Amino acid sequence: MNRYQQQLIHIRQSEEAYLTRTEELTARNAALQRRIDDVTQQYVDEKGKTHPVACVFTRGFVQQYNAALGVSAPDAAAATPNK
Repeated sequence: MNRYQQQLIHIRQSEEAYLTRTEELTARNAALQRRIDDVTQQYVDEKGKTHPVACVFTRGFVQQYNAALGVSAPDAAAATPNK
């Protein structure tokens, strides 16, 4: 067997290993995404019932977030709509 044939065999083996690993990673990523969706999109109460999770940002959270970003608090009078 000459050098070219050896290289060709090695390349084919490498490609096969690469494709196998890619398939494994794709399957693993899909499984992880399902697990992430299970924990982030459902809430299970003490009775075992599942409920969708609503995204809620409280005023306190927004204040802390803005403070972390260095955003000053808006004037309360400016936030009140004029009638």
